[in-house]
This record gives sequence, structure tokens and C-alpha cells, in this order.
Amino acid sequence: ILSASMSTLAALVLISSSAITKDLYAGFINKNTSDQRLTTLMRLFSAFFVLLSVVMAYFKPSTIVAILGISWGAIGSVFLGPFLWGLFTKRVNRTGAIAGAVISLVICLSLYIKGMPSPQAGTIGMIASLVITPIIGAFGKASAPATEEQIHF
Repeated sequence: ILSASMSTLAALVLISSSAITKDLYAGFINKNTSDQRLTTLMRLFSAFFVLLSVVMAYFKPSTIVAILGISWGAIGSVFLGPFLWGLFTKRVNRTGAIAGAVISLVICLSLYIKGMPSPQAGTIGMIASLVITPIIGAFGKASAPATEEQIHF
């Protein structure tokens, strides 16, 4: 169990620091930044997230359980519909995927904020994602054949 927890923490730390460094900083704030600067920022954010995890685990272990429940429900709500429908049908498009992800995330988090336990809120969010994605996708613009070719091959 300890190994699984540590590997999950390592992955989350790397993903979080990479998202902030590459997607946010290099993508919007400073597009002409050097690789050395990105590496330094990534190391700093990694250290920050590890320290934050240690502090949370020491002072509020119940917070970690709550965050895990919320995050898994929210992640499932965002990705389940677009992922599954994208695998099994060509009728799902960008509009449907984005709408399904955003609306189901709002549903999941709203239910949680209103007091519903995280497993139930996440389950309802995932079901909403599976329902909303193809419905909204039916009204959106179809993907270009060249885009579909890139995705499928």
C-alpha cells in the first residue's frame, strides 16, 4: 500500500508541477522562457507540492481522504464520457467533449458542495458525462476527416 501511495504522489507531483510550469507559465505567462528556467521552476513546484503533502498528512489526514474522493469523482466526471464515447463512436466531437466535461464537473462539484458524499456526487457526475457528451455533440460541428485520421492512426 505504501508503494502505491508513493507512486501516486510522485505522479501527482510531476503532473501538477508540469502543468503549472509548462502549460501555465510557458504557455501563457512567458512563452519565450528557456529550458533551464522551466527545469528550475518544475523542481521548485515539485518541492512545494511534496512539502504541502507532508504538512497535510501530518496535520489533517482526513483532508487527504476527502480530497481523494472529490478528485476521483471530478476526474471521472470530466474524462469518462469524452473518453468512452471517443473510443467507440465517431459522432462525438470537440463541442460535445468540452460541454460534457465542463457540465459534468459542475454537477459533481455542486452536489459535493451541497453536502452529498463524494462517491455519490462523482458517480452522478460520471453518468452526466456519459449522457451529456453525445447529446451536445450531436448539435456541434463534425470533426474534419483529416483530424479523425490523425486521431485514429
